Amino acid sequence: MTGRRHVFIMGTRGYHQYYGKWEKVVSHLIRQFDDGDTRFYVTHMTHQYHEAGKKIIDGVEYLNIHAPQGVLALTVYSMVSLLHALHLVRRHGLQNVIFYVLGTAGGPVYFAIKLLLMKLGIHLVVNPGGMAPKAGQGPLRRLLGRVSLSTMMEACDWVICDSRSLQKRLLKKYRFLRGKSTYIPYGATRMEPDEGFLADFRRENQLEGPYFLCAASFVEENNLELLFREYLAYEGQAALVLLTTPDYRQSPLYGRLNRQFGLEGHARIRIFGDIYEEKKLDTLRLHCEAYIHPSQRDSTDPNLLEAMANAPVVLAYHCPFNLEAALTGGLYFGAENGGLRNMLRLVEQLDEASRQEIAAAAQERIDSIYNWQLTADWTRRVFDYLTYEEEARAGEELPTLL
Repeated sequence: MTGRRHVFIMGTRGYHQYYGKWEKVVSHLIRQFDDGDTRFYVTHMTHQYHEAGKKIIDGVEYLNIHAPQGVLALTVYSMVSLLHALHLVRRHGLQNVIFYVLGTAGGPVYFAIKLLLMKLGIHLVVNPGGMAPKAGQGPLRRLLGRVSLSTMMEACDWVICDSRSLQKRLLKKYRFLRGKSTYIPYGATRMEPDEGFLADFRRENQLEGPYFLCAASFVEENNLELLFREYLAYEGQAALVLLTTPDYRQSPLYGRLNRQFGLEGHARIRIFGDIYEEKKLDTLRLHCEAYIHPSQRDSTDPNLLEAMANAPVVLAYHCPFNLEAALTGGLYFGAENGGLRNMLRLVEQLDEASRQEIAAAAQERIDSIYNWQLTADWTRRVFDYLTYEEEARAGEELPTLL
């Protein structure tokens, strides 16, 4: 490769916000990637027209893309992001360009311009983040999801999978991806706690005693209805602290669950939508009674990995992707009535030796597999492989990670 490489990352809700899955991945990838030859551009979807525009954060060009709310919001966002990226590529004659797309919502758009991307020498890399339709979606959204996934797989030059299970499922369904995919796990970090923040947090929010912690947005696949129902049936003293997105009150799911469980102003359930800094998040994880991970998404969730690195005990929903990540480093519950409630009671009864044994198993998983530097190094290898001159890599194969 000659000259600077330009990587456009599309699909996040914000490079500088640490809560969401893609936001964590992008933040750590860029931070660890720094090779001096790669410039990053990150797009962000906003529903507020006045927020649209460009700004620079930590040397990264950050593009706010306005998209209306509704069924087609992600498709519109993908299309406008793509147009902005193509405009920059053509206006400045950029070479060694990679479009790294997170999610598959823009599949039809990328499929339609596949020949144009090839003509401009742009390589399309996709991290699908899952392949199952999201729970609670209507027929139209589910149809759009299936079409978007299949067209994105057809259009891309390479697929990065965050779990082995996901990679196996994709290769089984789309055989043409053989030789065009790589399993690259995410990472997790353990930071020194901010005891001053914790003391202020407890005082300002009148949070006394032990608490269970969960970080999840109000979407169906995170099983928050199950979480609230089981927690409210639990008879212990520990509070439930939920960290979520700033706009959670605008979620239809929150509206329904608030009516069902009386979440607003609840004495035992505390919801916060304004905590993003990693050190603060890790401090809350470190001091919780247990971290609850109710999500059943068909991919690896960085929030689960961060909890494994910091929380004393992790309670995870029993599904293949959570099992692949945590193995013996967590305890599991299902959707059955009383499952999570009984696990909450069990956690309260664990002695210190049992807690340390579970935490040690979780930390061993993090140390051996889930490392952000490894994530960045292997992503760089994929980018290098795609942006070499063809004659320089003729016959070369990209090794399989792990």
